[in-house]
Amino acid sequence: KELDAIAGNSRMGTSSDFHLETLYVLVRAAKPQTVVETGVLYGASSGHILAALAANGHGRLCSIDLGNKPGEPPHDFLVRPDLMSRWEYTAGDVREELPVLLARLGRVDMFHHDSLHTFEHMMWEFSTVSPHLGPEGILASHDVFVSDSLRTIFKQNAFPAFCRQKELRHIMVRNSGIALRHRRARASAPSVRRPSLEQPAWSRR
Repeated sequence: KELDAIAGNSRMGTSSDFHLETLYVLVRAAKPQTVVETGVLYGASSGHILAALAANGHGRLCSIDLGNKPGEPPHDFLVRPDLMSRWEYTAGDVREELPVLLARLGRVDMFHHDSLHTFEHMMWEFSTVSPHLGPEGILASHDVFVSDSLRTIFKQNAFPAFCRQKELRHIMVRNSGIALRHRRARASAPSVRRPSLEQPAWSRR
């Protein structure tokens, strides 16, 4: 309510309730140890991720954002004070700060994108993070049905494009995307016989 009362359009960039609740449930279910996030604004997504980590009893969040302008609410406006101990916030350019952070962390269990939504930048973020995602790593993204790049206005969003490129299982609902790495099949698992492509479609059931 306080954010709604602020003059101007400062609250227009916050995520929807659906996206925030999805993030919370995702973190509660997956129980990641290390979460990396790009794009903070006033801390709506950060606060929900941190609340889920606190409910899990373990985990930390590392966030990167350019920082807010003078007169805007601060980056932690929507984050409860009791959650701050699990949060590492870096103000800076994602292009510069993300590689440094990943090199220090080594492995990441979950990555959430909500910074610049151009095709080029999203692909760069996903490609940069991908080598650091664990075998059960989660790739989450906001704004998976939009493109902020005029040069690629007629192309698909970077999230489904990247998921197909890397063969990641993914879903997209209400402008939110979630992708999971494939689990490696056990060596002892029996092989599954696939239907021949020469069979008529009606016979493949």
